[in-house]
Amino acid sequence: MFGLFKKKKHIGNSTPTDFDPYDVTGAYHKLLIEKNSGNYADISNLPYSKEVIKAALVSCIKATDVKEDLEYYKSAYLLLAFYQPLSRSQKTILEKWDYVYAQRVSSRSFTKINSFFKKANSVMNYLNKVYSKEVKLLSKELEQL
Repeated sequence: MFGLFKKKKHIGNSTPTDFDPYDVTGAYHKLLIEKNSGNYADISNLPYSKEVIKAALVSCIKATDVKEDLEYYKSAYLLLAFYQPLSRSQKTILEKWDYVYAQRVSSRSFTKINSFFKKANSVMNYLNKVYSKEVKLLSKELEQL
């Protein structure tokens, strides 16, 4: 059931079942730890496509009877909503967000920083809407398992 052990991404004619779910979830887990999950990021940062990761997590959810593991897999499933296709300008704003936010507290150049926050605010509002929609969809998918 766990497939052909392909290396990366969801490529060509491959399907989500062409990947070993434990390899996929392991790579995704590593990303979540390194990235400090809970922040928006470009979908290209994922070690595999969302479809492959979702299928691997579903396989793990169905295969486990350990409550803590089950909760982890479900949480990891919902965290996929933070990964969205981002434009270059959206990526730039997200990369600068933490730095500029810290500077805002200590800097006297409020005009320049506030200009950044106006742009960033529109990006964050957009991403929050996309995230909310996707979390609802992912939650419904989990309920159907």
